[in-house]
Amino acid sequence: MPTFGEELRRLRVEQGMSQETLAAAAGLTQGGIGNMERGLNSVSGSVLFRLCRALKVPCTHFEEILAPEDEQPPMPPAPKPRGRPKKAEAKEPAKPKKNPRK
Repeated sequence: MPTFGEELRRLRVEQGMSQETLAAAAGLTQGGIGNMERGLNSVSGSVLFRLCRALKVPCTHFEEILAPEDEQPPMPPAPKPRGRPKKAEAKEPAKPKKNPRK
C-alpha cells in the first residue's frame, strides 16, 4: 500500500499538475506540498479536504492510507525526567521567627 505522500504525488502527476499548481489550487505552499509528498508533514483534516477538492477526488480516496488512530503503531513512552526532582511547594507560607533578643 502506498504512503499518503506517494499517493498524493501519483494523483498530482496523473492530473498533470505541478507542486506549485496544486499548492495554489489548495491554498497551500509549494514547500508544504513537497514535504507532504516526502512524508515530512502530517496532514490535518482541513488540509486533506482542500487537497481532495483541488485534485477532484473524494476524501474517502485516502481512507485506507490514513488508518484510524487505533490501527497505527502506539506512541513510544515519554522520556523519564532528568535531574533532581523539584521540591514540593509549601502549602502555607513559613511564619517569621521571633527575635529572642528584643
